[in-house]
Amino acid sequence: MNSAVSLQEEAIVDSLPINIEAIKKAFIQLHQLPAANEQIIRETVDAAHVMQVKDWLQDLERELGVKAKVVASSQECGLTLDAPAAVINDEPVIFANCIAHQKMALDVFEYVVVGLLGIERLLKDNKTSLRLFADLNQDTQEYLVKRYQLSLDNVEDQVLVVKMYLADLASLNIRLTWLQRREAWQRQCVRLLYPKLKYESQDWHYPWLKARRSLKKG
Repeated sequence: MNSAVSLQEEAIVDSLPINIEAIKKAFIQLHQLPAANEQIIRETVDAAHVMQVKDWLQDLERELGVKAKVVASSQECGLTLDAPAAVINDEPVIFANCIAHQKMALDVFEYVVVGLLGIERLLKDNKTSLRLFADLNQDTQEYLVKRYQLSLDNVEDQVLVVKMYLADLASLNIRLTWLQRREAWQRQCVRLLYPKLKYESQDWHYPWLKARRSLKKG
């Protein structure tokens, strides 16, 4: 990614992905989002701001080979969403009124392109998603289900929770070291023989890194 995570930002998100409180704090601090109990008011943006967001994304679009559609707000797509982006008809769409600066634009691009679009294409097998869901501790499961207004007992909702969780991790853009990537890959191989091997922290980052590489390969 063009803007590397600073040492301060790395400290903020160091406990991810298992500590869900760290995710909330990371989003607030990195993207200057209001707390969950505060009302979000989106300002109307003009065509110049939409063009600015498009300019911020150009290098990352070329790097991943995926172009995102940028519109002023979700209302332009006939939607009312409290989210900075969405995948609509298999196309990543970013809402410019949610973007305040370049760092946020790049992170939202990672969220929608790698996290939503890429993960959806990667995790076609619900069995993998359900296995990931089972390895989340109960507090994390309950928080995510409540956050996305889903059911803890519904299998389809559990699959969706995992995909949305990985999308959140993609937006934080935590880069594993070469050694961490190798260990995660080795654990994936071992998991083929021992499916019950529990997912550790770096294992959660590996799927979206794999999805990112798949996008770059076209």
